[in-house]
Amino acid sequence: MIKSIAIFLKNVWNNVIARFAIIVMLAIIILTIVVSMMIRPGDNYKLTADEKKLQKDIQKSTDRSDARIAEVMVQDGDWTLAKINSTKQPGNYAMVIMKNDQLIAGPASNFSLGYLVDTNIPDKIIDNLYPEKPQWANFSDNFDSYFPYSQDQVKFVINAAAQQLSIQLKRVNIINSGEINRSVENPRENNRTETTEFKFVINSNTDTLYTFRSIYYASTMTIDYLVLDNSGSIVYSQTVKI
Repeated sequence: MIKSIAIFLKNVWNNVIARFAIIVMLAIIILTIVVSMMIRPGDNYKLTADEKKLQKDIQKSTDRSDARIAEVMVQDGDWTLAKINSTKQPGNYAMVIMKNDQLIAGPASNFSLGYLVDTNIPDKIIDNLYPEKPQWANFSDNFDSYFPYSQDQVKFVINAAAQQLSIQLKRVNIINSGEINRSVENPRENNRTETTEFKFVINSNTDTLYTFRSIYYASTMTIDYLVLDNSGSIVYSQTVKI
């Protein structure tokens, strides 16, 4: 059997036309392999002249010469949100936020809303990453530990205060990266009270600083929820029985 195959292959090879066809076929296979190895992941995305410059800026600022733009997601003046990948890891996508030629954030698979707001990233980029409204910035995991009974109630009260002020609520941001203060009076008594509060801004309007305050009364097992404006006037209040 092996001898027969060897004789057949020898006869084919001795045939000039067959030999030429085999050589051409092998050449095509080798060329296809080489080209596929040379193609860069980002080459599927046709770059404009500005995007080519942006790609060079990303490579320089991230110190990753293999970085390639896969998609420019948002452009807002000097700011750009881009999705990038790599010639070394074609399926490994990440995002970067650039301001002109400077890297502001990334590469990362995602950015926390609080970080974006605290870093003063433009709303157009934030809205692309967090399209759901309203946006609750710096309402992190530790927020739940301060309001164990009523995380949703806190948001409901702020929503209600915004309606009272005729404000369409798009974003609420707890200032100082989510700083929350708590104080306790009569900690060992039946009339124990716990006051928890934080300051926040609405819709990036830093001219008006609001205060959210909850007061828990152990004696009545109730919580007073208050939203106050700059002057300390109560904008909205609600009492809830636990």
